Amino acid sequence: MAIYYFKPSLWYISLILLVLIYTLRIMDYKNSRYLLNDEFIQFKSGSLETSLFITKRSKVIQIEVERSKLQKFFGLATIETINRSKPVHHTKLQDVSVEYADEFYTWYMDRTKNIQFE
Repeated sequence: MAIYYFKPSLWYISLILLVLIYTLRIMDYKNSRYLLNDEFIQFKSGSLETSLFITKRSKVIQIEVERSKLQKFFGLATIETINRSKPVHHTKLQDVSVEYADEFYTWYMDRTKNIQFE
C-alpha cells in the first residue's frame, strides 16, 4: 500500500513481495519436522535455510501451546519451548497438528516422573 501511495509506477512490487512472502511461508511449513522421544525433542524448520534444534526434556524450563482463530479452524497449533542455557533459548514451531501439540504437552508434563525427592 505504501509503495502504491509513494511510487504508483512501482505497484507490481507489492504483488511480487506478497507472492514471495507466501511462497517462503509455504516452504517453511513443508520443511518443518518434529520428533518426540522419551527424553529428547527435535525441531527442524526453515524455508531457504533450515535450522535443527535438539534438546532434553530436563533442559526445557517452560512450554507454550497457542492457537489462533485461523489455526483452530484448520486444527493446528503453535508450540514453543524455552530452554535453560546461556543465553536462554526460545524455539517456536508454527502450524503443527493439535494432536501433536497435545502429545507435546503430555510429554512435558511427564517430566514430573523423573523428579526425585530426598
